[in-house]
Amino acid sequence: MNLLTSQSTPLYGRVGEPAKAGSKPRLSTSASRELNQSRLRKGGVVSALISVRLLPLTGKFRSARQTFLREQLGSSLMETAVVLPLLVLLLVGSVDYGRGFYTAIEVSSAAESAAMYGTTNPTDVAGIASMAKLDAKDIATLNVTASYGCECADGSGAVVSCLTAVVCSDNAIRYVDVSTSTLYTPIIPYPLIPSSFTLSGHSRMRMSSN
Repeated sequence: MNLLTSQSTPLYGRVGEPAKAGSKPRLSTSASRELNQSRLRKGGVVSALISVRLLPLTGKFRSARQTFLREQLGSSLMETAVVLPLLVLLLVGSVDYGRGFYTAIEVSSAAESAAMYGTTNPTDVAGIASMAKLDAKDIATLNVTASYGCECADGSGAVVSCLTAVVCSDNAIRYVDVSTSTLYTPIIPYPLIPSSFTLSGHSRMRMSSN
């Protein structure tokens, strides 16, 4: 007979259920559970074996990664140590150039402002110098030289302060001459550049003829 009539828990199929011809026998619930547990135990052992085998490789990979990071950090520090002084030099040089350029403009502007004042007050030499220093307030050591006089229209025969008459084939005119200067010292010394040098300005203006 194909029927299993045992009262105990059958190995395949259910109690009283006939086994189908040609079909694979099915495990009962308890047998399936035991088989699954056995597979899990075997799988755990395999996983443990794989982990044990891969552990040295993982350690080597971690060590290589740490070595690579240390080398990269060392290279970055070396590059920073080389580039940083150059960047600081460029920054200081830019600031120095800006200061020098601004001072030169201020010195020239002071001479022009003083000469414009002198065209209306040519004999006020002290006032001309004061106007130049007033225009360049940021420069404490500004040197000013002012003068006036008479000359021919072609620039010849100049006489300071018009003390004598000017003999010209053309009209004689009056002029005001102002020179300004200051000593500029860079923040840091540079190669091929003096430690300090003079920045100067000059303006010469003429007034109406006598």
